[in-house]
Amino acid sequence: LLVEQDDAMEVWAETVRELQTLLGRHGAFRRVRVLRYQAGPGGVQLTSARGAVVTSRVLADPEARRLFLFVTNGTSRAWREPAFVAFAQSLGRSGVVAMLRTVPKRMWAHTALGDTSRWVRAVAPGATNSQLLALHPFTDLWERAEDASCVPMLTLEADRMARWARFVLSPRRGLHEAVHLRASPR
Repeated sequence: LLVEQDDAMEVWAETVRELQTLLGRHGAFRRVRVLRYQAGPGGVQLTSARGAVVTSRVLADPEARRLFLFVTNGTSRAWREPAFVAFAQSLGRSGVVAMLRTVPKRMWAHTALGDTSRWVRAVAPGATNSQLLALHPFTDLWERAEDASCVPMLTLEADRMARWARFVLSPRRGLHEAVHLRASPR
């Protein structure tokens, strides 16, 4: 769980602890860790639950068997920064990445991350984000999202979590809405 380090996210601290416990007891995951992220000098800064700075190398998995769930309200302007977009893309090339939004879906369009603008599907269970197929909004053709910039979005509502879990485990059965990450031009 990658939790945005922001004052507005502090109200979700107990929910994040409960989610970590729930996922840890589920039995599907070997280990569930919580790291906090924020914009730092030169890019994204990660810290452990105890506040120790962590390098992004600890997230690397050569077997592409990691699940990265960003927990965010999506309001941080850092989501439009090249370093943040590149960080999410690098995780999506080596694992399954999704955004767990803490604000209701009706508010997504009013945040820095914006509303979902793409539909994605996968051809294999546990496909990394770079293996997803994204429906191009203008051509209506399915294109491989090799840059891993299309990230599925979900909320804590049980039906949305279940829909996303089905998408990851049996992808041929459905589509999932996603945000297309892109940096703001300078």
